[in-house]
Amino acid sequence: MSAAIEDYRLMAETALAQCFKDGLKLEHRRLFEAMRYSLLAGGKRVRPVLVLAFCAACGGDPEAALPVAVAVEMLHTYSLIHDDLPCMDNDRLRRGKPTNHIVYGEFTATLAGDALQAEAFGTILRSGLPAEVRADCAEALANAAGANGICGGQQLDMDGNGKTLTEDELIDLQSRKTGSLLSAACLMGAIVGGADARQREAAQVYGAAIGAAFQIRDDMSHKPARVNGAFISDQGARVEDGDSITLGKCDLTFFNLTEQERGVIAARRTAPGAIVSSGTMFRYASIFLLLVMFQQVYFAETQYKGPVALAFTALFLIMWAYYFVMKALDRKGLEVEALAFFLSTIGLSVAASASPAGLFKQLLLLIAGILLFLLLGWWLRDLDRVKNLRIPAAVLAVLLLGADGGLGRVPNGAKNWISIGGFSFQPSEFVKIIYIFAGAATMDDLYRKKNIFWFMAFSAVCVGALALMGDFGTALVFFATFLVIAFLRSGNIATVLLSVTGAGLGGMLALTVKPYIAKRFKTWGHAWDDPNNAGMQQTRAMSALASGGLFGVGAGNGWLHTVFAGSADLVFAMVGEELGYIVALCAVAAVIVLAAFAVHNATQGRSSFYLIAGCAAVSMMMVQIILNVFGSLDILPFTGVTFPFVSQGGSSLISCWALLAYIKATDTRKSASFATKDPMQMRDYNEFNDRGKRAQSDRDLFDRRHERRGRGA
Repeated sequence: MSAAIEDYRLMAETALAQCFKDGLKLEHRRLFEAMRYSLLAGGKRVRPVLVLAFCAACGGDPEAALPVAVAVEMLHTYSLIHDDLPCMDNDRLRRGKPTNHIVYGEFTATLAGDALQAEAFGTILRSGLPAEVRADCAEALANAAGANGICGGQQLDMDGNGKTLTEDELIDLQSRKTGSLLSAACLMGAIVGGADARQREAAQVYGAAIGAAFQIRDDMSHKPARVNGAFISDQGARVEDGDSITLGKCDLTFFNLTEQERGVIAARRTAPGAIVSSGTMFRYASIFLLLVMFQQVYFAETQYKGPVALAFTALFLIMWAYYFVMKALDRKGLEVEALAFFLSTIGLSVAASASPAGLFKQLLLLIAGILLFLLLGWWLRDLDRVKNLRIPAAVLAVLLLGADGGLGRVPNGAKNWISIGGFSFQPSEFVKIIYIFAGAATMDDLYRKKNIFWFMAFSAVCVGALALMGDFGTALVFFATFLVIAFLRSGNIATVLLSVTGAGLGGMLALTVKPYIAKRFKTWGHAWDDPNNAGMQQTRAMSALASGGLFGVGAGNGWLHTVFAGSADLVFAMVGEELGYIVALCAVAAVIVLAAFAVHNATQGRSSFYLIAGCAAVSMMMVQIILNVFGSLDILPFTGVTFPFVSQGGSSLISCWALLAYIKATDTRKSASFATKDPMQMRDYNEFNDRGKRAQSDRDLFDRRHERRGRGA
């Protein structure tokens, strides 16, 4: 329960406590005492909270909806009092307290329920809401309370005592008795909030779904669920075609999907290429690659012309080989990869300008990144496999950071490089991949508090280690990603704890302000005051960017790469100098499109793991872009953070391609992503099980299945 929902509950509780207080002063106060006894007997106040929450969601003021929230709880309380009466369920306890008729007698309890029902409508009609809103809310509440709502559901419940209900009868009973008032609560909140017809309909559907889930949970809490008469253990139970499932008082039969139903579900999944085809994007990326290659070859020194042409040709072939392999695998949504190849082309151009002798090394690292992208994408197809590796992954991240702290060398202040056998790499870049992997896998189970604390501890170790090593930029990227994952988690006490932890991690960041970082902060906004010393990099970057204009001076024809970190931390300006403002801004736009793609897919995710991982990955990239671009232009402090896919450096490039796998895994479009299993190619366990085969060939089961579907049509 989020902090906002807790606030709504307290608002409703406070308002309910004021109800009928004046009646306690009257001589005939017994009726008012009985009404307040049940009204203030506790409970989760789900219905009032839904009223207030939906009002706020539709742009209204929850305070204005309080009378409606109180009214819906009055009507709910009336239904509970009558439900407990001896003539109905004859319950003696409600929420751990004696029921109303036990305390005040059956006669007074009946009248207390009647009065609460009348007062519910009176509370709405006496409110200060506009007349049309009051009328619509009163109508919604009446529909929920009458013969088609609670009363009708109670009648069906009484008539069904001792009988086995069909599925349709059970759904009808539960939708009236439980779902109708929950649906009305959502609808009335939307009405007060000024919702349009579409929003009102969506609110009702949501409320009905909540009602069904609530009823199932309530039934299971009274009596453990069973499959074929056997109680379900904590480890769960496999359900096969034709199995009998008992939920509380309800007996259900599980029917597997038919091939026709599978086809209907698959058809609902949108197909890629509706706006722009992947082939078109790859063709444009290829044209861009060839144009950059011709410029690089033209401006390259004689001994490097051949290697430069060969490197770009190799990238061209790799890009199209990937395209045709994915097409052969019937994977059609390759927009994400097209953007990555576009950015990698710019990155290869940066490497060709800055270090043509090491161009093939950069190309090999790019291939390694693509292979890691494919491997991680394949691994993400199985969520159970992912979750099983979260602890080893977290341990590996801590070990990498520990090795960095112990073996790392210190270039320009930050101890973030390890050299082994002449090969240098940044462990923190690989920890980015693991951090999202372990964090998202842990936070996927949103309701286990131990996972919250585990994630906070893991985050504290990662950010704290980076802080102690003096890598301010990377620590800031991790901290921002932590906040994104924490926000996506949300929760009541959890939110408070995460916020406190965030403040603590922010304090750790302050420890990174060592002399060289303090110097950078002092230079911030004053680079031109000392252009040859403290502001040397920023002033050179701004000068180079200005000289490039819209179309640049030509790939390989710039000079910023000769400045320290020109091809890494200042790469935005270098790209703008050589390829022009337009290409530099397109590089930024490409990452923004990746972010929009992941956020859009979050609403259709297979699991909260993919939602969290995808959004965290693009958040990490976006923070890097903000720090890289604005830092090099002296708009933000210069933190030494790379530009995703573009900055020269193998560790960063491999990390970016790996992060792309998380974005790719959010894509649930039909035959779009290799990181998503195709439902049409998936088969259930029972199809390879002897019992399942017998069930599928059983003519009686077939007839029952289609008879049920015919009734529901």
